[in-house]
Amino acid sequence: MKISAKKLAGITSLLEAVVYLIGFTVLFAVLSPIMEEAKTSQEQLASLLEYKTLYQVWILLIYVLFEGRLSGLNSQLRRLS
Repeated sequence: MKISAKKLAGITSLLEAVVYLIGFTVLFAVLSPIMEEAKTSQEQLASLLEYKTLYQVWILLIYVLFEGRLSGLNSQLRRLS
């Protein structure tokens, strides 16, 4: 089964949108309340260190996966032109 370039570009753009929405959901639903609880810079740093793995996964998701999807979409769109 061969997928056309247009269909592949559409799938890639939908995956990119899902990654973007998940990333911002994690930011506003999880990371933002954690940082708002901390009043001082030291408390914010302590909170960040406490949830270090979650923060690293969020960075991976929003920057690395989003960029990967964006690069894939870019290459698919170049094939169409």
